[in-house]
Amino acid sequence: MKKILVFIFFITATANALIIPKDLEPNYILKASASSTDVVYLNGKIYVGTELGTVEIFDILQKKEIKKITLPQILNFFEEYYSPKVYSVDVTPDEKRILILSEGQEGFSSLFIYENEKLKKILSEKNKMIIKRAKFVNKNLALLGLISDELILFDIKNKKQIYRKQISTSPFSAFVLSPDKNKVAVATEGGIIYLVDTKTGKLERKIENTHVDKIFSIDYKDSKIISGGRDRRVYVHDLNKKISIRFNAKFFVYAVGLSPSAKFGAYQLNEKGHIAIIDLKTNKRVYTLKGHKSSLTKILFIDEKNLISTEESPRIYFWRLQ
Repeated sequence: MKKILVFIFFITATANALIIPKDLEPNYILKASASSTDVVYLNGKIYVGTELGTVEIFDILQKKEIKKITLPQILNFFEEYYSPKVYSVDVTPDEKRILILSEGQEGFSSLFIYENEKLKKILSEKNKMIIKRAKFVNKNLALLGLISDELILFDIKNKKQIYRKQISTSPFSAFVLSPDKNKVAVATEGGIIYLVDTKTGKLERKIENTHVDKIFSIDYKDSKIISGGRDRRVYVHDLNKKISIRFNAKFFVYAVGLSPSAKFGAYQLNEKGHIAIIDLKTNKRVYTLKGHKSSLTKILFIDEKNLISTEESPRIYFWRLQ
């Protein structure tokens, strides 16, 4: 009996070690009017910010664009008008407000609220801030990430700063809010992740001794954070267990993502734009998504089986894990 049990254990362990990832192609592809810079999913729609000053809303069931918001053009240093790059986009749960962060004049940033079919600028070059990311904390508060690695909690209605905190001395790279919006994970060019209380700006924890170069992308689901960067490393950080599991890519990791329950992790695997899907219970790669034509800009799970990815082109890829 013992010999049989040992043999079964050996076969199971060998089978797990020899798992071959399944190759998948996209279910379908949609196209924006320009390369996408940020994507948000809500209630069957995606909100896509582009390099040419638009936010384009797609109904993914109908597989078509249903609205386009166009930002006003700005002047460059040669007094020529052009469409500003959208840095980030966000939407409130009731879909009544859209937050749009874009390139502004004189090298600064502009922040807009789109509501009731009207576009309203709430921050401009006059505020002299270089903001790299902006997301709703609630419908009245936005969290701003500055290139100087400062965080600002901004009161939208009263146009005032509730706090302004310096997080580190390294330049800002990316941030992501926890699902409940109570915490924000801030990634830097120094390879450190800072976990901050969004209400107070208080630093709660640092995740270090993992990345050795700039972190390009980060996601936060359940009690896990995934990060990827220039060092070709991907880490999944378990905040409860206080451990970090490393995965190796073959190229700079421009995009990572977690499924809603953090069952799956995803990251750019190589220079071809292939996406590795990892089962985070076994830490094994179970799928390889193939079809991208250039470097990734975003990986976004819709649910546990469906995800979206974008690249440096107008194409938006939709995938289903079979």
